[in-house]
Amino acid sequence: TAPLLFSRTVRYAEPQTLSRGKAAAVWSQENSIALMVKETGETVEVGLPGSVLTGKVNEQGWGVFLAREGGSKGVAIVVKPDGQAVYRVRMGSSYPVDADLSPDSGSLALLTLQGEGCHLGIYSLNQETELRGWTGEEEIFFEAEYLGGNALLLLSTERALFLDEKCQPVSEFAFKGEFLKDYAVSEEGFIVLALGQHRNGSAARLLILDRDGRELASLDIQGEV
Repeated sequence: TAPLLFSRTVRYAEPQTLSRGKAAAVWSQENSIALMVKETGETVEVGLPGSVLTGKVNEQGWGVFLAREGGSKGVAIVVKPDGQAVYRVRMGSSYPVDADLSPDSGSLALLTLQGEGCHLGIYSLNQETELRGWTGEEEIFFEAEYLGGNALLLLSTERALFLDEKCQPVSEFAFKGEFLKDYAVSEEGFIVLALGQHRNGSAARLLILDRDGRELASLDIQGEV
């Protein structure tokens, strides 16, 4: 039996969590208070202006949270490991979808809806305006993940798209009739995709890609994953 590192009771309606390395973010979309859990087991409360949409932590223990805010479509807030907010991007015309922090905590990747597609904006925490960006005109991406350095992964229902440090697409892996059921990204930048043959039902294949989008391994599976 694994040893218990820490225990804390919180009251959240439909709690959600996302871990990376030995840190984790915990939140509920019905609450304006999120938690960051450090590798030591210490928890830090993060107060946000409205209900939390999503949250992530990086390997250094920094966090980014998307939240609702009056008078805007939403706000992205970057916080240090002690919970102190150090950077924010307020969205006046586009809805937030996802956000992630670079491994060195120096830049923010912000994914928003724009027209019939999505826009990925990269922000340096040292300046207020967008540093660089990429727009997908007619495709909705729902996840943005740093893969190490400043390379990025975007996920849609159709494909995994890989972008370089300049925020330009360099490769992709199309699902070709399969359906994405789940995914995971390792600290080294490897991506595991669980793909199914039908929109409903369980996954039928596990696929491992490297950070350049190359297929490393594939395993046919049976049952729930």
